[in-house]
Amino acid sequence: MGDDGIGVHVVRELAAEHGPFPDTEISDLGTPGMALLHSIAERHKVILVDCADFDQPAGTCRCFSPEQAHSVKKMSGFSLHEGDLFQILKISRDLGEAPSETILVGIQPGNVSPKERLSPAVTKQMNDYVNLLKKLICNTDCRPCGNPPK
Repeated sequence: MGDDGIGVHVVRELAAEHGPFPDTEISDLGTPGMALLHSIAERHKVILVDCADFDQPAGTCRCFSPEQAHSVKKMSGFSLHEGDLFQILKISRDLGEAPSETILVGIQPGNVSPKERLSPAVTKQMNDYVNLLKKLICNTDCRPCGNPPK
């Protein structure tokens, strides 16, 4: 899984460090594919954390809305666990079930090879990612994360 599993690691670290937030559910969605539709349906706010390749140094973090980015993912179409996040968010909007606010947190991977450990560049910034999520959950701004990918 390598850095491709960064979302899982950030969520676990956040839960271990902080515990529950009021009126907030923190979930490890793994690779939900189309099941993501049900997980985010009619939520007030959704923050999704995943690796994203936006051609920056490994570990670089960016916050953006779904409207500020697009996917270049090629899908095989053979798995219900597979899904293009942007397409799933569009379906959610089309169904009238989209969250009021969606924030995407993308972390530039250093290594996406099939292994359990995160790359050193990503591991080194784990506290920054967790602190960013705390701010986003508590409705403070996204500036520490930087600009959206181009």
